[in-house]
Amino acid sequence: MNSAALTIDDYLTAFRARREVCRALLELSREQQQLIDADDYDELVTVLQMKQNLVDELLGGVDAPWKMWKQQRAGLPVAGQHAGDVLLAETESLLLALLDEEQIGVSRLMTRRDVTERELTQITSAQQIQSAYHSTTVSGSQWGLDVNL
Repeated sequence: MNSAALTIDDYLTAFRARREVCRALLELSREQQQLIDADDYDELVTVLQMKQNLVDELLGGVDAPWKMWKQQRAGLPVAGQHAGDVLLAETESLLLALLDEEQIGVSRLMTRRDVTERELTQITSAQQIQSAYHSTTVSGSQWGLDVNL
């Protein structure tokens, strides 16, 4: 699409498409939170792949219409300017909500990671203690705590 020849319809079509991608990202981010809460990491990987595809779609196209909007906006019909501004504001709102969801997700994952790390440390410590009791030998035989004394 040649940015010099964009019409208001071109802009609005591009802005709607971008808004829908942002909406889909937000929905996937919310689904991601549910998967994190459910410890469903296999499905989480799938959702993350889907999100990455959408992010790639958002970042694609060096000559994207929204980059030219500020330069050409004043020369477009007033009704079109308003419609474009509304679509961009909706998209911005979706992106802010997405950012909030992503921050929540990162926080949840970090909390789960920390809990798992502590649990693994406790398990390792318990195994080391158990191993120390079992590896100690006296006169060739293993000894332990006799609770019948």
